[in-house]
Amino acid sequence: FILSEQFDGPRPGFAFKAGDKGLGYYKLEEPAVPDVLPKVAPESAAAAAKLKQRGNDLLKAKDLAAAEEAYSGAIALDCTQLSFFTNRSLCRLKLGNVQGALEDAEAAKKLDPNNPKARFRMGASLEKLDRFTEAAAEYFEGCQRDMENLELKAAFEKAVERGKQDHAFHTYN
Repeated sequence: FILSEQFDGPRPGFAFKAGDKGLGYYKLEEPAVPDVLPKVAPESAAAAAKLKQRGNDLLKAKDLAAAEEAYSGAIALDCTQLSFFTNRSLCRLKLGNVQGALEDAEAAKKLDPNNPKARFRMGASLEKLDRFTEAAAEYFEGCQRDMENLELKAAFEKAVERGKQDHAFHTYN
C-alpha cells in the first residue's frame, strides 16, 4: 500500500483506489479470466467494420446521434470489437447519456482490461457521475498501460484533486 500523497508516478502492479487503508495505491490481485467471446461470421464482421467507418465519419462531422446509431449497428453485428464500444461510449458521453457511456466503457473494459482507451472512457464516465475516486482509479490503470499518454495523466491528476475536494466538502458540510 502507498498513500496517495506519496505518489511519484504510475507503478506497474498497483491500482489506485479507496480501500481499507484509505485512498492510495494497492497491489493488484490476479486478473480474472475473460468470458469466451462469440464467433462472428466474416460477412457480419465486414458489415460491422463498414458501420464503424460510417460512425467514425459521422463523429468527425459532429453528427453524434447518427454516429451512435452506426456504432450500435456495428455492435449488433459484432460485439467482439472493443473500438465499437469505446467509440459509442464517446458519442453517448457527448450526448449526455452518461449511464450508457459507462455501460459501453464497461463492455470495452471486459473485452480488454489492459486497453488504455477503455480505461479512459471508464474514467470519463465515472467523473461525469461525480464518482471521482473510481474515475481516478480507472485513469491510473490507463496510465499504467500507456505511461506516455499525457491526456490520461492529466485526467488522473484532475480526478484525484476533484476527489479530494469532494471528500473535504462532504467531510466539513
